[in-house]
Amino acid sequence: MTEPNERGAPVTDIQRKAEGHVLWLTIDRPEVMNAIRPRTQTELVSAVREADGDDDVWVIVVQGAGDRAFCAGWDLKEEATAAADFASYEDRRRAGRRDPFGHLSNMNSGDLPQGVWKPIVASVRGYCLGGGFELALNCDFIVAAEDASFGLPEVTRGWPAGSSHFTLPRKVPQNLAMEMLLLGQSIDGRRAYEIGLANRAVVATELSGATAEFADRLARNAPLAVQAAKELAVRGMDMPLNYPPLAWHLYDPVKRRVDASADRAEGIAAYAEKRPPRFTGR
Repeated sequence: MTEPNERGAPVTDIQRKAEGHVLWLTIDRPEVMNAIRPRTQTELVSAVREADGDDDVWVIVVQGAGDRAFCAGWDLKEEATAAADFASYEDRRRAGRRDPFGHLSNMNSGDLPQGVWKPIVASVRGYCLGGGFELALNCDFIVAAEDASFGLPEVTRGWPAGSSHFTLPRKVPQNLAMEMLLLGQSIDGRRAYEIGLANRAVVATELSGATAEFADRLARNAPLAVQAAKELAVRGMDMPLNYPPLAWHLYDPVKRRVDASADRAEGIAAYAEKRPPRFTGR
């Protein structure tokens, strides 16, 4: 349960704000640079899952409160003072992993649910470290401030990072991924853009507007087609190119689902009538 504030309203680590078909999720712990504690992770996963089931949400944006950090990773200070809560969270998470693929719904800090095909954008300002960087890596797009700081410092503290071992080498060339994973050194937003990690890099004061523009551009497209494109790209990433029937076996049912939608008919009609389409997500 969440404790109430002085007005009796529940205090949460994740704030939600809908703007049209875009849902903004804000990690609201600026006093600790938006570090992740068990409650933060639980609320973030729940918020993404709820958004995935909401037909009015077409795009999800994740950001951090304030201008110091997107997310500084796992809250080591609170873990040191609230060891029982953290131990209970770890016990629950590990218990879920006893089932086949249970780990996919019992994530480490920064990990997001699998099988969410709505596009997710990370809006990164300030520090983006450890589990915070892994959170950004679990998003589909990164819009970064030029002076943002991306890094995986875990090896400098005595342990390896988490899901970034599997996600970072899929985002950038392996030698650059190894440099970040093994050296524990950070790069700024400009460098992240140069190596293809960030989709946009803008001055910090323009980040909010640039992120909104990027998300709105995504939301102008047919949502079912966008979700199908993401699903096919993600699920097909490891399929062998030398065996096309396997890939087409994945493609066909997804494409059929979109072909039966009202949005596809609207797209064709709008093209014929030379007008902007009015998509509904149906």
